[in-house]
Amino acid sequence: MTFPRVQWAAVAVLVVLGLIALKHTYGLMGRPDGNDLTVYLFQAWALAHGEDPYAPTLPANAPVYPLALATLLIPLTWVPAWAAQAIWFVTNVGALIGALWLLDRLWRVTTAHPGQTPPLPFVIRLTGLVLVLALPLHSNLAHGQVNLLVLFVCCLFLRAQLSRRWLSAGLWLGLASALKVTPIVFVVALLRERRYRALLATGGSVILWAVVLPRLISDRVGALYGQEWLPSITRSLQEPVRFGRECRFTLAATLVRVWPTLARVPGLRYWAALAVLAPVVWLQGRAGRDARLPFVVFSLYLLSMPLISPLSEQHHLVILAAPIWCWVLMASEKRPWRRVDIVGAVLFVSLHWLAARKLYILDFVVLVGIYLALILRVAPRGHGMSDRGPERQPSRRRALPSR
Repeated sequence: MTFPRVQWAAVAVLVVLGLIALKHTYGLMGRPDGNDLTVYLFQAWALAHGEDPYAPTLPANAPVYPLALATLLIPLTWVPAWAAQAIWFVTNVGALIGALWLLDRLWRVTTAHPGQTPPLPFVIRLTGLVLVLALPLHSNLAHGQVNLLVLFVCCLFLRAQLSRRWLSAGLWLGLASALKVTPIVFVVALLRERRYRALLATGGSVILWAVVLPRLISDRVGALYGQEWLPSITRSLQEPVRFGRECRFTLAATLVRVWPTLARVPGLRYWAALAVLAPVVWLQGRAGRDARLPFVVFSLYLLSMPLISPLSEQHHLVILAAPIWCWVLMASEKRPWRRVDIVGAVLFVSLHWLAARKLYILDFVVLVGIYLALILRVAPRGHGMSDRGPERQPSRRRALPSR
C-alpha cells in the first residue's frame, strides 16, 4: 500500500514543527536557569548525591513533584546535557503519538462497530491536532515538561480499565500520580465504581514509585517529603484564591476574577472541584449503556485536572490532546452532530489562538466548552435513546480481552 502524498506532506509538517520546538528547547536550556528538564535533572543529581532536590536555590517557579521523576531521570544525568534534552524530547514526542495511537486502538475494539476506522488516516489527524494545540505542545516540549508522559500513562490506565484488569489499572494510575499529583483525580472514578482492589493497587504503586525506589537512592526521602514537599503542597492549597497567569484555567480562580467577593468563601477550591467532578461521577453511572461513555468519562477527568489544580498554565493544556482526539473519533461517526462539530471546532481554534494574545479567559472558555460538548454527546435524550440510536444494554458491553 502506497503512502499518499498528502500523508507525506503531513509528516513533513510534523518534522518541521518538531525541529522548531527542538531548536527552542536548546535555546531555553542555555538560559541561566535552563528549562524545566534542567530542574528535573538537578533534582535527579541531588537525590543521587545525597543533596536536597528541593533546594531553595532553584528558580522560584520550579515544579515540586514527588521524587519518582527524579529517580527515573538519574540515568539522564550520566550523559551530556544536550543529549539528555534530545532523549527527553524524543521520549515526549513518542508519548504523545503512543497515547493517541492507543486511544485509536481502544476505540476500534470497544465501540459499537469494532474495526471501524475514522475516515482520515492517523498521521493527518495527528497533524491537525498538533496544529490546533501548537502553542501548548511547543511550550511543553521546549520547556521539557512531563505532561505528555503522564498523559500516556493515563491512557494505559484507561486500557486496563476497559480490559477490566483492575490491578493493572491501579498500578498505572499509581505511576501517573507518582510522576505528577494531578492524575490522582482518577481515584474518584475508582471510588465511583467501587474498585477497591484497584484503589489498593494505586496506593501501593504510589508508595513504590514515590517512596520505595527513591529510598533505595537516598536515606533522606522521608525528611524531604515531611519538611519540604508536603508543606509546599499544603501552602498551594491554603493560599487565597486569586486569578493569575499561573492559575488562569482554574475554575475557582476564574470565579474570583468574575466575582471577587467569592474569594472569601471558605473552601472555594473544594466547592469548585465538586462542581467539576459531580457531572462526571453522574455520567459514570450510565457507563454500561453506551460504549463511548468510558472515553468521555476519561476525557472529562483529564479536563478536570487544569480546572481543579491550583497551578494551571499553558503547557498543562497538552492534556487536551486526548479529549480532542476522542471528540474527533466521535465526530467521525455518521450522526446529526456534524454541523455542531464544525461550529465547535471553529470556536475552539479561534478562541484558543485569541487567548495567546493574553486573553487568558478565552482558554478557560475553551476548556469548559469541550467539557460541556463531551457531556452533551452522551447525555440522556429521553426514552432511552441517544444520538447514536438505542442505548446498548450493559450485558452486551464490549470489553478488551485480558492479557
